Parts: sequence; structure tokens; C-alpha cells
Amino acid sequence: MTHTQRARIALHGTATTCLAFVAVQYALYGPWPIAVLFGLASLAPIDAAVRETERPAGPRTRPHPHTATRTLASRRRHNASAHPTTDEASVDHTVTQLNTACCERWWTALGTDHDPTCHNQQRRSAA
Repeated sequence: MTHTQRARIALHGTATTCLAFVAVQYALYGPWPIAVLFGLASLAPIDAAVRETERPAGPRTRPHPHTATRTLASRRRHNASAHPTTDEASVDHTVTQLNTACCERWWTALGTDHDPTCHNQQRRSAA
């Protein structure tokens, strides 16, 4: 249990104690419906403290930081060598498309115009 959890539990205990004290004071000297409300409200911090102390279902073993870094680096190297990243794949696709395009002006004009030296001298309107 960390120091933060202990501090939170102490805060929850203090809140429960204060709310229970107010509930007792209203039960003795004030209207009883408010005493019931404060009594029920004093249960909420208890629930929060119980949830704070619950442990997760699985084991919480942490690997050594250097091991985790080495593992992450080896995964990145493996992924880079085995599968090209999305950026590399998109660059390869773009280069292929540029190489198959008939001319540069056709590519930059989104297929609406050709270079004067291009063998496809067709001109199309963008509309």
C-alpha cells in the first residue's frame, strides 16, 4: 500500500467520523430525517476506503526498468524488420504511384492537365 493510499484512507476515515458526529447531533437535537441522511452519507467514505484497499485480480509484478526498455527496443526492431510501418508503406505506395504517372504536371494537377512533352496530351476540365 502506498503512502498516497494511506493518506486517502485517513481522509476517508476523518470524513466518516465527521459525518457520523453530525448524524448523532441531529438525531439528538434536530430533525430525524436529516440525521438519517447524514448517517447514510457517513457510509460513502467507508465504501471509498474499502475500494482503496482492494487489490487487483492479477499479480502486480513489475519488470526491471532496463529489461522493459530492452524488450520494447527489441520489439520495435523486430516489427521494423518484419513489417514496414504504416508510414513506410504509404511512402512506398506514393512512390509507386508517382513512377506510374505519365508526367509530373498530371500528378500535381490531380489528373486534369499534362506536360507539353507528355505523350498523353489530353486536357480534361476539373469540373
